[in-house]
Amino acid sequence: MKNWQGKSLATLFAILSFLSLFTTADEHDHMYKKGDEVVIWMNTVGPLNNRQETYPYFQLPFCQGDHIVQHHHETLGEALQGMDLVNSGIPIRFLETKANEPYCEKTLDEKDVDVLRYAVDNRYWYTMFIDDLPVSGTVGVSADETKEGTESDPHFKPLSVYTHKSFTIQYNGRQIISVSLQHAHPVELIYGKKALPLTFTYSIDWNPTDTEFEDRFDSLLETDFFEHKDKD
Repeated sequence: MKNWQGKSLATLFAILSFLSLFTTADEHDHMYKKGDEVVIWMNTVGPLNNRQETYPYFQLPFCQGDHIVQHHHETLGEALQGMDLVNSGIPIRFLETKANEPYCEKTLDEKDVDVLRYAVDNRYWYTMFIDDLPVSGTVGVSADETKEGTESDPHFKPLSVYTHKSFTIQYNGRQIISVSLQHAHPVELIYGKKALPLTFTYSIDWNPTDTEFEDRFDSLLETDFFEHKDKD
């Protein structure tokens, strides 16, 4: 019990220290008008069981949508922590709903397929930031069982990459309060595939809320965003 409490206190301290970087760090005043661009900044990706092992998100063979702003360092603290945020190119506009909109396409070669298979098999997850709010997601999904007749060959383990991101954003007036993310449209990464065309899509819904802007980080302290644990 004491060990668990110690870990909980350490986690809480880490959360509070992490959030302090973003309370006053944004380049604008967090106020949007309908149609204003809301940038999705991609951060790092790495294995779930080793959160110290991280790589730039686009080191994996993903594609970016059209964008102008390339990189984003908000504060010295972020730069020292290696938080070189990169524009995803997902074209979100404030209060504009989208459903299954494509934002980029890429054809994976055999090496790309192998890289993503490795990432999915090792349960890689990533972080992004939307209006300073951290959002986490997973690269793909592994089937619970192998295909019939291939149990002895890990190359044929069914692994799929998610090609769709579905965002739900809560807002209060002209300010963003919370962001949630779900994945869909998994495409199987077939071992030895020479060319695998992928179309990446997104959806976005906007929901009003009464939560005040100054209270928007409270919900993060009540979730397991910072506690990615393996199931026993």
